[in-house]
This record gives sequence, C-alpha cells and structure tokens, in this order.
Amino acid sequence: MNDLQTIPFPVRLGGHLALDFTNTVEFQHTEDAKEFLHSYQHVLAWCWKSALLPDALAENFRHIAAADPAQAEAAFQSALALRHAIKSLFVAVTQSAEPAPEAQTIFKTAVTSAESHRTIEFVNGRPLWTWADEPDNLDRPLWPITLAAMELFTSPQLEQVRQCPNCGWLFVDTSRNRTRRWCSMEVCGSQMKSKRQYQRKLAGKA
Repeated sequence: MNDLQTIPFPVRLGGHLALDFTNTVEFQHTEDAKEFLHSYQHVLAWCWKSALLPDALAENFRHIAAADPAQAEAAFQSALALRHAIKSLFVAVTQSAEPAPEAQTIFKTAVTSAESHRTIEFVNGRPLWTWADEPDNLDRPLWPITLAAMELFTSPQLEQVRQCPNCGWLFVDTSRNRTRRWCSMEVCGSQMKSKRQYQRKLAGKA
C-alpha cells in the first residue's frame, strides 16, 4: 500500500465526505487551478485514505488498474464526471439555481448503480448496510461517495452547504450563527482580506 500512502491530498475542510471529494480540485476554471486527482490510482488512494475500502480490496484494485490501463482510465473518467456532477448540483443549491441537466443525469445514474450494489448484513444481530462483493469493479470506491451525496441532498443539513468565494471549495457551515464565508479563515479568509487591503491602497493612490 506504499504507493497509495505517498499520494498527497488537500486538507479536508468540507465537513462531509461528498463535499471533500468535490474539493479535490481548487480554483477550478482559473489559471490558478490545482488538481489533486491525476489518475485512477489517485482516486483509489483518496477513497482508501477516507476509509471507504479495506486494505485488501484497495490493493486488489491497484493491481487490476495497473494490469488494465484502459479499464482504469475509464473508471478514472467516471470518477471525474461524478465529481463534476456532484459539485454542480451542490453549487446550484447554494445559488438557488436549477442544476444542469447533464449533471442531474450523471448523478441519477450513479445513485441507481450504487443502490443496486448495496446490501444488508447482520453483525451481532443488527442489520447494517454494506456492499456486495465485486472485487473486479473499479467503480466500487465511488459508491459510498455517491450515496453520501444523496443523503446530504435529502437532509436538513443541505441548507448549510456553502461555497468558498475564494477557492470555490464546498463546505457545511456549522458555525453558531451560520455566517461562515470561507472554507478556511486562515487561508482563503486571509487571502481575500489581503486582496481587499491591496485594492484599497490602489484606490487611495488613484
């Protein structure tokens, strides 16, 4: 698992699994854009580090991806499409806008697929959700993310989803007065404050 351990990822500030997944790219659609998912191995590493996969299954997927680059690339593109769809839907919520039809279709298909692989097992006499064993399905790491997004969409917490006006990351606002603006006051909040101060200085010299 050493290959997966060494892949770097951003700090998790979203407060929710699905939002943290969308935050694997920052400053999207700008010249400062920074991508953290560059291959299927990166997707796999992120999911494994998020405790969505047991070690043995993650290692199995790693070997399959290495042996079948075409299959791995297809699964990687599916992951990027899902990430874009989830983010588009949540951003639409923050803007009280209608989500793009393509994003709706991609997410609906992903939810249907994930639900079809979910099953129930009894552990110590208690029923628990789990996943049907599909050790060769490279889309398996995305199923928990998809259903986590669906659960957030249908929960009261949806009203607390915000988008950082600086980097574009999504987060759940758990502040007491629901007035949190930035994904991180220490980073984005400080950057925006510095920009405003610089703009005021320029205006004063004009």
